[in-house]
This record gives sequence, C-alpha cells and structure tokens, in this order.
Amino acid sequence: MKVTFSFMVLVLLLGTFASASPIVIDDFNHGDGFDVSQRDEAGYTDQIIVGDGLIEGVINGYRTLEACLDSGSNGSSAIIVRATNDSTNVSCTFSGPSGTVGSTMLYWGLGNQNIGDLSLNLDLSGQTAFELSLTSSAHTGSNDLVFQIEVETAWGGSSTLTKTVSIVQSMSETVLFNFADFTDVDGVTWTDVDKILLKTDASFPAVGGYVAVNFEKMEAVPEPMTFGLLSLGGLALLAFRRRFTY
Repeated sequence: MKVTFSFMVLVLLLGTFASASPIVIDDFNHGDGFDVSQRDEAGYTDQIIVGDGLIEGVINGYRTLEACLDSGSNGSSAIIVRATNDSTNVSCTFSGPSGTVGSTMLYWGLGNQNIGDLSLNLDLSGQTAFELSLTSSAHTGSNDLVFQIEVETAWGGSSTLTKTVSIVQSMSETVLFNFADFTDVDGVTWTDVDKILLKTDASFPAVGGYVAVNFEKMEAVPEPMTFGLLSLGGLALLAFRRRFTY
C-alpha cells in the first residue's frame, strides 16, 4: 500500500510540473526567402510578414520583420540595416560609417490589417524568463548590440526589458530576460500575452563598422528548479517501479 500511495503522489507532482516546460517562440529554422532592408534614408520599411500560419517552429505560424535606419548617410548604399529570413535561419545585419544608428524588429502576434487577428493568447504564467540564443557570423570594429524584448496585451498593457551584448567574431551567446526584471511588469497579464517583439539596436558612434548576428532560438523557459523536480520525480518513479516489480 505504501508503494501505491507514493506512486500516486509522484504522478500528481509530475502532472503539476509537466505544464512548466519551455515554450518555443521561434526556432528560426523555417520560413521563406524574405528580407527587409533600409539604405541611406531614415525611416521604416514596409512590414514583411512571413508565413501562412503553418510555419513549423514559430509560435503562431507567422513571423514579422522590420528594419529601420534612424540616422546616418554618406550618399551611397554603404549604410544598411537588414533583417533576413531564409529557409535555414533569421539574421540581422548592420553596416555603416560613424553616426549610423539603426534597428531591426521581429515580432509575433497581435493584428494585421491584411491578415486579421494574429494575437498569441499565450499563457506564460508557468515560465520565468525568455531565453535568446544567438551566434555572430561577421563583425568588424568594436560595437555592442542592444536587444530589447517587449510583451503586449490586446488592451494596451506592455512591458520591456533591454540587454546589451558585446559582439565579437564567431561568438555564441545565450541572453536571459527574466520576467521579474521587466519594466512596469504589473501592466501585463502574463496569462494572456498577445504580442512578443524582439528589437535589435546598433550604433557606430566613433568609427564605421559591420556586424551580423544569427538568431538560433527564442523560448520562454521555467525556473531551473522545475527541471530538477521533474528529473528527481522521474528517478524516484523508476525506483518505486523497480521495487514494486521485484
């Protein structure tokens, strides 16, 4: 009887924590050959919405790209801010002389006048952070990239968190955005997030430069203790099963 009772308790514990597994926002491995870029002239390009609701590895099947050149011009096409989406990855590229400031944006969710409502209606209450994995594919000069994640609800609540990463050649980095560190976090209902935006900013204040990064994966993750409990529960369950069998 003790074995049976303990077995039931473990099953209940595992059921409680099973829902707190990572949620993949985008694995950046699927999509079509679209890119957006802005050269020499300040302002946003038109949105490029990639997908038909069926892209594998994307939270709602759609990924939106934008690019913006905030300042900088030398009368040629040397200045470029670009977000590229192909069949294998998503990347952002910044290039320009001193004074170039630009940004790219990727986002998922909320409405679009051409497609309709794309709201995520995503429950993140079982998660504690966003985890962004990236690699650098090219780099010159000495520049940082500023990554900002913003979450929004359909009724206007929003919250942001910014992290600065020093980019070097052929690097691999995982950036953690803890929910508890987001600004105005009380203005967002984490049980119903409708839009997630990833903005990447670059500026070349002193000298010109070139930097390109590839996004590898973005997901919402639970606290590490949850994985520990799942592992311990699984081992204990296996031990009880062996004891019951033999």
